[in-house]
Amino acid sequence: MQNTIRTPKYIFILFALGQLGWSLTCFSVCNCVNYFYVPPIKNGIPEFPNYISHASIFGLFTILGAIVLSSFLPDALTSFLVANKSDKDTSSFGRRKKYMAIGILPFALFSVLVFSPITSSVSHLNAIWFAFSLFAFYISWAFYLTPYNAMINDLGNDSQDRLTINMYISITWALGFLIGNSVYVVKGYFQSFMSTSHAFQYAIALFSFIGFLLMLVPIIFIDEKKYCTYHSNELINKQNLFQSIKEAFKESNFRSFVISDAIYWLASNTISVCLVYYVVNLLNIDEQYTSLIGLVMLLGSFAMYIPVNFLSKKMGKKKLQQTAYILLTIAFGMIFFLGKLPISNVVQLLLLGIVIMLPLASFGILPNAILGDLIEDKKNKKGEYHAALYFSIKTVMMKLGVHFSNFIIFALLPIGQGTTNIGIRSTALVAMAVAIIGLIVFSFYNEQNLELKKINNE
Repeated sequence: MQNTIRTPKYIFILFALGQLGWSLTCFSVCNCVNYFYVPPIKNGIPEFPNYISHASIFGLFTILGAIVLSSFLPDALTSFLVANKSDKDTSSFGRRKKYMAIGILPFALFSVLVFSPITSSVSHLNAIWFAFSLFAFYISWAFYLTPYNAMINDLGNDSQDRLTINMYISITWALGFLIGNSVYVVKGYFQSFMSTSHAFQYAIALFSFIGFLLMLVPIIFIDEKKYCTYHSNELINKQNLFQSIKEAFKESNFRSFVISDAIYWLASNTISVCLVYYVVNLLNIDEQYTSLIGLVMLLGSFAMYIPVNFLSKKMGKKKLQQTAYILLTIAFGMIFFLGKLPISNVVQLLLLGIVIMLPLASFGILPNAILGDLIEDKKNKKGEYHAALYFSIKTVMMKLGVHFSNFIIFALLPIGQGTTNIGIRSTALVAMAVAIIGLIVFSFYNEQNLELKKINNE
């Protein structure tokens, strides 16, 4: 059934509130696991007690790193299975909303339970519980995120609509990141009348509850039958799941895009996860400056959204993304020298925030818009429509980058922490090298080879 009603902008806003919800809910696990389990050391004292051993295994990785990396497998399998089911579902409740509704409650719940160790000291029980709750978190997140992302193309009537939707969800994602980054301030408030660990756990629980309410908005208020484009069954390829994935990776544009996107997340996750260490250990200033610089970066990126929208039409999405990669590389070079430059440490932090503004805006808006173009291109060329599958591959590749990034970070952070801090500085060098590789891979993307049609002309 082909939807003929052009989706109004207020529906895009309601949809984007779901992004704010999942962005806020996942902030804790994606950005604070290392902070809680490998805490910054202030004056020789760790911020939190040790719950899981930091000892390395075979000198290569830690228990935490191994658990985080291994959680990728159930996450990836769930994403693909949900994508396959979602694309073919005919539920009267909604082919996307049905799966979002299944995942929303455990997603919010386990985002808190990941930070709820069983015992108050180092224990294998804590490691087992951490692994179980982390796996459950990623599986339930896949149930919500995979169909949610597929709705971008279902709601967007053409390339411009998809760009608008992606601008909205980029703003709400950034708001979620901004609110999440205030966890250090909220923790400081709760800490005045409870232990440090409990203060952090209460802050995380508060954000997850708010995120849960926001994630309900698109489930409750968006009528898929009215506003989403449902493609006829002949547009859904009848290959099995793994054949479809294999066919997707045969397309050079799609392959270049998703591999470079995974590489971007491997690099950028370093800033998200390690920012508190750059502030506390390299610049030797209070951890609450982490919230301040997060505010500066995200407000700056908001200011760049309109220019990014304009420039993407003027110079093309590819050239703008390449520019963002270059600035990201420069930012990591700056991070390596934080605390060693002959200017105020706070000024160094602000300069870093200014350099990162355009990359945040560009990578926040354009990747989903590029993927939407690739989905439409395949539909126009081959008559095959795989929105959920394509978005699930992108999501899995993104999470692969994040998981590998966390694996590397867990291995590097303890090296010289509180003394030479060589491990913390090394995270910037690794991320800089990775960003350069991402730039090279994305250079193979051929923007001129797409066949896109506006719905009004079809």
